[in-house]
Amino acid sequence: MPKKTIDTAASRTAEWTCVARAASSLETNSHYRSDDHIAPLRIPGFLKALLHLALVRRLYRAFSPRGLYEYVIARTKYADAVFKRA
Repeated sequence: MPKKTIDTAASRTAEWTCVARAASSLETNSHYRSDDHIAPLRIPGFLKALLHLALVRRLYRAFSPRGLYEYVIARTKYADAVFKRA
């Protein structure tokens, strides 16, 4: 029986969530900034270099579905806060 794609490749949703988390770790605005130090290590080097540019992060937010970037950041911050409290 052939393997499903999910068994052999990363999910696109997971990849874009990782990009959003990596971008948020570079933000200067405390509302957008996360403490995720792992996500930037999991994305390709060229993309990491691009995300260091504030303009690229703004464009990423502008061309993402409305509110998606903010949702990912809010979810990450909430999970981090729950983890720290535990």
